[in-house]
Amino acid sequence: MNLASEIFKPIIKEESEGLLRAMDIKLTAYADNYIPLDIDVSPLIIRVPKKKE
Repeated sequence: MNLASEIFKPIIKEESEGLLRAMDIKLTAYADNYIPLDIDVSPLIIRVPKKKE
């Protein structure tokens, strides 16, 4: 593991747990006690069209 992942992994884990708690999400284990979880974290790109003069 590189240094960045060592630093950010606990932060991401803590924030993810906080988000799930804040949204009152109830997680249920699926198979072999795994919980499939997919959260899109890509930023939204909002383009505002330029006015033609």
